[in-house]
Amino acid sequence: MSIIESIENIVAIIFSISNLQTTITVYKIIILTYKVISLGVTCHLKTLKHR
Repeated sequence: MSIIESIENIVAIIFSISNLQTTITVYKIIILTYKVISLGVTCHLKTLKHR
């Protein structure tokens, strides 16, 4: 049990250190995905209107 607990503690420390960087990266990816989707939807609606 003690080995598993120490591994969990190490993982928790690594997570807390890289958490901010990961959150920023995920946030950027979400924003990029949202922009791409909204752009695609806008283009799709424009092509539908032109028909």
